[in-house]
Amino acid sequence: MNMYQHLMQHLERHVYKRGTNKGDAPANKGQRWRTSFRVVKHIDCMSVRLWRTDIIKAYPDGTFVIDTEGYYLHSTTVLRMNDALGYFLPHAMWMGSIKKFSLSQKIMHVKGKKYRFYDGMEFDADCNLISEKKCFESRCIDKAQTKVFLNELKEAGFREVFNILWSQATLDDRFGSGMHRLEETITNPDKSDEWMSIIAQAAFGSGWGDNKACPQVAWSRIMQAAKRDMYVVLPTDIYEV
Repeated sequence: MNMYQHLMQHLERHVYKRGTNKGDAPANKGQRWRTSFRVVKHIDCMSVRLWRTDIIKAYPDGTFVIDTEGYYLHSTTVLRMNDALGYFLPHAMWMGSIKKFSLSQKIMHVKGKKYRFYDGMEFDADCNLISEKKCFESRCIDKAQTKVFLNELKEAGFREVFNILWSQATLDDRFGSGMHRLEETITNPDKSDEWMSIIAQAAFGSGWGDNKACPQVAWSRIMQAAKRDMYVVLPTDIYEV
C-alpha cells in the first residue's frame, strides 16, 4: 500500500462529518482536536496539511512530493512532517539536521541515505528520490580575503609588536578599545593606541580572573575574532552521505 492509499484509507475511517473541516480527517487519529494537522483530499492527490500548507502531496501512482513552502526551519514543521511520514509511509524516512562541512544542514533520511533537503523533493512509491539531488554546502575561509588581511596586518606592524605588548598587558589594559571592527583596527597603524587593549582582552578574557593566557592562545583568539566574517558558504560535489 503506497502513501496515497494509506491516506485515502485513513480519511475514510476518520473523516470529520461536521464542522469547518468537514470532509478532512485529523492526521493523528487520536487527536481529533488538532485541526491544524489534517489529511485532505484533492481532485488529483491526497495531502497532509499543516495549517495552510500541504507539506506532503501523494498521488495515485505512489509518487509524493514534500514541500514546506519554506517552513522547514521551524521545529514544529519538522515534528509534524516526521509524524506524517511515520503514520503514512511504509518505509523508514524522516527529516532532520546534520553538522557537515562545518555547517548545519537540513537533510532527509531515506532508506539509510541522507540527502540535503529542499522544498519540492519528489519520491516514487519505494522512496527513491526522483527529483534532482542538491549538493551539500561547505563553510570555509575565504582564502583571497584572508591573504589580503594577513598582508595588511604585516604592513601595519601589529604582528611585530604583539609579543612586546602581550608581555606588558595587564588586567586594567582591557578597558579601552572593544573587539568590534577588530580587523580594521589591527591593520591600521593609526589606531595602534588601541592595540594594547585588544591584546589584553585576548590575554585575560572577559572574566575577572588574573590568569593570563600565553601569547599563542591570545594571538589565536584575536585571529579567530578578526576572521569571523571572512567565511563563505560554497557548494560541494557531495550529494548524499
